[in-house]
Amino acid sequence: MEVLTIQRLRICLDVARGIKYFHHDVEPQVSIIHRDIKSANILLGENWNAKVSDFGLARIAPVDMQTTFLISSPCGTHGYMDPDYYLHSYLTKETDVYSFGIVLFEILCGRPARVTTYEEKDYREFLQVLVRKHYESGTLEEIVHFAIRDQVNEASLLTFSNIAYQCLMSGHKRPTMKEVVINLQKALDIQRAADEYEYDTDHHQEQPRYTGFTFKLYSDKMMNTEVRLVQCPTCRKLLQEPSGLLLYECGGCGTKLQGSLIQQRSEKMIQMIPPEN
Repeated sequence: MEVLTIQRLRICLDVARGIKYFHHDVEPQVSIIHRDIKSANILLGENWNAKVSDFGLARIAPVDMQTTFLISSPCGTHGYMDPDYYLHSYLTKETDVYSFGIVLFEILCGRPARVTTYEEKDYREFLQVLVRKHYESGTLEEIVHFAIRDQVNEASLLTFSNIAYQCLMSGHKRPTMKEVVINLQKALDIQRAADEYEYDTDHHQEQPRYTGFTFKLYSDKMMNTEVRLVQCPTCRKLLQEPSGLLLYECGGCGTKLQGSLIQQRSEKMIQMIPPEN
């Protein structure tokens, strides 16, 4: 049975929300670190609802894991285990974040975390090595599963792959599960809007008269942040893109703007502005 891209994104978001819950919301003073996040421990129920299972290796930790960690003998599953945890025995919530990043790329690439049929020292044996090689060389699309590549919206794929790759970074460079949930929700929203637009176009339904806009991305080196601005094509006013909203109005002239439509119709309308030196 073919699993649509929108279903895959929903599964990822369900799992991310589950991990976020036992990292941040289970109790006021403690959190739970699973230690064995992997595809085999994700159960799919009715309507493709996903749940995290098997807490046999889980540990209870203080909520403030920014300044504390647990010393624990490394355990987990080869291919999913956080290298920082494996080398130093320091268990933090970022250990689960890393493992979930591997799961995200398993779903994106349609292959397991480790393929033992490859010869020893072949970089393709471990998914995280394969992903790093292609992500850093800008060729990640080459290893995306063909079923996803044929369906996914480019902006949704970029949002998904960026947050998944951040999960594989070292230590505190990784995002929190709260940040992962926000970005996966954004990827899902973009994909849903793109699918709805394509469906309406195929069925020749009358489209709302929304005006597209040009994305401009500004980087603030001092604050280490990126601000996405949109330029209204009617009054030319620059507006900060509201977080999580795909449809809104220009505050200057009232023109209705819809970002996902312009991303679906033309890549040339997306303009990247490099940071000033």
